[in-house]
Amino acid sequence: MKYFSVSFLHEKEDTNKKAILISILFGDVKKNLSVNLFILCSFIAFSFFMKQYELIYYAFVSLIVIPRLVNAITVFSQIKSSNELYMMKRPIRVDFYGDHIVHIMGSTERFKGSFERHFPFSDVKAVIDSKLSLAFDFGEKGSVLIPKRVLTAESSQMINNLIENLFKNKLVKVDI
Repeated sequence: MKYFSVSFLHEKEDTNKKAILISILFGDVKKNLSVNLFILCSFIAFSFFMKQYELIYYAFVSLIVIPRLVNAITVFSQIKSSNELYMMKRPIRVDFYGDHIVHIMGSTERFKGSFERHFPFSDVKAVIDSKLSLAFDFGEKGSVLIPKRVLTAESSQMINNLIENLFKNKLVKVDI
């Protein structure tokens, strides 16, 4: 049984660039940490042995700083181009059911069909509440982003009740 729906069109302002930048710079720290630390320690030991201390700086920059900057530049160029795509101009509807969320991208004159994706509540990894939006994170499976500008008082209350009852321990509030 469907409890309520939220419909909106994606706007450029819905993309929180600060949050994305913080996620890129500090989010994947654990991903390659052991490999990078091993290589960095090897460079440090080698540079002390050879008395070439500037190698420590070059190793740090090449293993930690440059990959994150390249990733940030790549992601922001993709965001800029995706905001201009016709796919981002499709109407979006998020339906809340008793045990899952349905994310529907509607049809337009250019895209005749609609795209529907079901996310069960059991797969929710986190609910991220920011100044501009509310996001239900499903890990590798994706996420559902709802801009707060489209929420009515009634739908906002329903989402808050859902979070309070099911995802209270998974709620992350951010001031970005």
